[in-house]
Amino acid sequence: TCNESRYAVLFDAKSASEGYSVGTTDRAIIEYINKYEQKLRRDGIRAIYFTLISGSFKGDSRQSITNIRKETQARSVILMTAKQALTLLASRIKEPFTFGLDSLEDLFLEKDQFLMRN
Repeated sequence: TCNESRYAVLFDAKSASEGYSVGTTDRAIIEYINKYEQKLRRDGIRAIYFTLISGSFKGDSRQSITNIRKETQARSVILMTAKQALTLLASRIKEPFTFGLDSLEDLFLEKDQFLMRN
């Protein structure tokens, strides 16, 4: 969570040898987000983002992302490869003042997109 900006990023990591297909676990993802959403709201968090991290993704995830967003209060659902997550972390460590937490939230506001293109 980022208390100054009042947002939280929930994430889950999935492993699949030939790319992860989001549609296989929609219900579990929805339950996970909803489980933590109420507590985060009580703690004063105004915005919740969900990120699913995997080595790679396969298939069309748009319908699954739409379903997740319909049934939760997540502002966005982001699919991110492990490589992208490491790049994001490295950027934050390398330039903590240039790449601040507000900049990070801006990335999550790019709704339902991969954060970075490889």
